[in-house]
Amino acid sequence: MNNVNTMILVKDVNEPVKYIKFIESKLDKDIGYYYWKKYIAAAFWSQVSTPINLTITILTGLTTAQSTSPELIPEWIYKQVAIAVLVITTLNTFFRPHTQLAHNTEMMQKWNELGIEFEKVYYSDVCSNQNDFEKRVDEYQLLQKKSSDLRKAEGPATINFLTDLLFFIAMTTCITRHKRWLDNDKNLQKDTERQEKKETIKRLKQEAQLKKFEPPTGNPKDTKEFAQKNPLVTVKR
Repeated sequence: MNNVNTMILVKDVNEPVKYIKFIESKLDKDIGYYYWKKYIAAAFWSQVSTPINLTITILTGLTTAQSTSPELIPEWIYKQVAIAVLVITTLNTFFRPHTQLAHNTEMMQKWNELGIEFEKVYYSDVCSNQNDFEKRVDEYQLLQKKSSDLRKAEGPATINFLTDLLFFIAMTTCITRHKRWLDNDKNLQKDTERQEKKETIKRLKQEAQLKKFEPPTGNPKDTKEFAQKNPLVTVKR
C-alpha cells in the first residue's frame, strides 16, 4: 500500500474506520453481484446445454442406426431427423452452451473463493490500534485488486444480454434480500436479534404481570384468598 495514503488514513482514528467501512461495503456488493450474475448464467446454460447435447446424441444415434438398417424408420422421418440434427448441431456450435456453462461455472467458483477470503478478513479480530488498521486496509486493498482482475478477465465474448436480463429479473424478485455477499449472515443476525428482543419483551411482561399480582403478606387469610383467585401464581408462605 502507498505509504502516503497509509499516513493519511491513520492520522485520525475516524478516517481508517470510515475507509474500511467503505471498502467493506464495496467488496460486499461487488462479490455478491458478480457471484449471483455468474450463478444465474451458469444455471441458464446448464438447462440449455444438457438437453441439446442429449438430443444431438439420441438423433445422431438414430440416424446412424438407420444407415445400417434402412427399414428401421420410414424414409420421410429419416429426412426430418437428419434436418433436425443439422439445425440443432449448428445452433450448438454457434451458441456454444457447453463452453458458456464451463466458463460461467469457473468464474462463479472464483468469485466464491474471493467471497470466502473476504469473510475471513471481515470476521477477523476487531482493529484496536494503528497497526491493526493498516493491516486491515492492506488486506482489503488486496481483495479489491483481485476483484478488479476478475472483472478485467471478462472479455466481450462472455457478454450475453439474455442471461443479463434473467439476472436482473432475479435480482429484483427472488434474491432481493441476498444481493450482497454477506446478506445471508446479516439477515440471520437480524432475525436472531429480533427473536431475542421478542423473548425479552415477553419476559418483562411476565415479570410485570407477576409484580402486579404480588400476593399480600402478613395476613394468612388474604394470602389464601389470593392463591384461590390466582392459581398460576406461586405464593410463598
